[in-house]
Amino acid sequence: MRKYYAIFATLVVIAAVFIIAHRAGEVKDVEIDIAPKNRDAGQKENQQAGTPTGVTEPDGAENKNTGTTPPDPESLLESLKKAMAEGDWQKSKVICEQLAKAGPRAFRLLSEILKNNESMEGKDVELRWRAAYILGLMADKKIIPVFDDALKSEKAENVRNMIVLGFGKLQDDAAAPILERLLLDEKEGETARRSSAAYLAQLETGIRQLIDIIQNSESAKDSRLWAIEALPCARNAGQYSPILNEILNSDPDMKARTAAAKVMGEIADPDSVNALTATLKEDSEMRVRVACAGALGYFKNNESVYNSLIDAMQNDKDATVREYAAKALGSLENKHAAANFEETLRTERNSSVRMSIAESLGKIGGEKSRALLENLLKNDPSVHVRRAADEALKSLHN
Repeated sequence: MRKYYAIFATLVVIAAVFIIAHRAGEVKDVEIDIAPKNRDAGQKENQQAGTPTGVTEPDGAENKNTGTTPPDPESLLESLKKAMAEGDWQKSKVICEQLAKAGPRAFRLLSEILKNNESMEGKDVELRWRAAYILGLMADKKIIPVFDDALKSEKAENVRNMIVLGFGKLQDDAAAPILERLLLDEKEGETARRSSAAYLAQLETGIRQLIDIIQNSESAKDSRLWAIEALPCARNAGQYSPILNEILNSDPDMKARTAAAKVMGEIADPDSVNALTATLKEDSEMRVRVACAGALGYFKNNESVYNSLIDAMQNDKDATVREYAAKALGSLENKHAAANFEETLRTERNSSVRMSIAESLGKIGGEKSRALLENLLKNDPSVHVRRAADEALKSLHN
């Protein structure tokens, strides 16, 4: 489980972009800004990076940031095409950044490139991908209708993904209807839909749309799950804990309950503890109980969490749940758990559970943990457990 779904969603965008482009023999080593975790972070990032404002300046006006006249966009575009043809990806990146600051003429040129999206030739797709990337760097509200129009006919998945990334960088509520449409469109690629959910969560209008999708049982399952998973990206995400608690307690969809449990851990609202501990003990689905165990590992210094995980580690009928409960106990870093681990090791026959205990002993430390690890290293019948004990002992020395 990852702490912030926004980062995960954008990394998925980047990975998909590079895989698709690589198959076409094109884009390599192009750096892309990762979407901020929340709206405030995005505004701070843009201020620090000097987000280009050239799209609102007259052609040929002096650049306020550098005191120089912006480069001619037509010449820059030709230089970009040449650098792409030569495979000079670092030079291409620099030119992209220059075009993002080159004024309204550059905006118009790049918009026209996105419109001409009939060709699926590798070089043409890459040029449109670059155009979407540069327009996203501009972070100007004028890109919304341009991107919306391009999405109506663009067939290249990597270009569509880059357009979604541009919306994420812009962080403007005017883009929320488009992002919602993408999320709900079952014909859209998974990467674009997941990322649309993450970016919607960062918008004031978008988060309301996400909540509507989550609370509507008629919503397509994938859309609803991705909406749930996007909630940690929202500002003040803890306010949505009651919705997540309700899903965990009573939703008939096992996948929805699992997603809710994971998100509750990421948000780590203390008001979620009771629902998580109760579901860990009572839910009939192993996957849901595993998610609850993992989520509880985010709640340190809470006695009910500690006791709930000990009970799951020692008594759950499924070894996978016991394994994740042991891992979560290590995340709590409670040295008193060593005694409970010792008790569990006397009877636990599953090597995966014992491996998790070894790893957790390395995290909590202390002399008791060291003694237990030395015993595992010497006497455990599983080579995997012995290896885990050895690694844990090394971590105690560091």
